Amino acid sequence: MRRVLVAGASRYLGKYVVAELKRRGYWVRAFVRNPEKLNHVGPYLEPAVGEIIDEVSRRIC
Repeated sequence: MRRVLVAGASRYLGKYVVAELKRRGYWVRAFVRNPEKLNHVGPYLEPAVGEIIDEVSRRIC
């Protein structure tokens, strides 16, 4: 299984990238500022991807 890191996975485009990579069979690590945003549908109906991500790395600002 190929592994990939997605920076900005809780943002608009990042959620779609994560969903597509998981659909294609990748192991996904998400790099985000706020992990709670992964579990919510976005304002423009971006998918909630918190349940399908394999590992979450939190960015500390």
